[in-house]
Amino acid sequence: ISPLKTITNLLLLDDIGWCPADEVSIIDYAGTADTNNITINRNSHKIQGDASNLTISTERAGFTLVYVDATQGWLLKDK
Repeated sequence: ISPLKTITNLLLLDDIGWCPADEVSIIDYAGTADTNNITINRNSHKIQGDASNLTISTERAGFTLVYVDATQGWLLKDK
């Protein structure tokens, strides 16, 4: 993926069938998220218990999301 444009990751595809404890790691490899945001599209699954997409705008951000259940959806593994 080009670091020169805004990136949208379609993280949560409904037909995959996410299970509790599934994990996805995101890293701003190019260090450009401050000017080229990374958007995690929730595709009907919650992120941090919220029904909105997640936007990363911090340079060199890196984190892991773990799927918990349909109520909370994806939660940050570490804080």
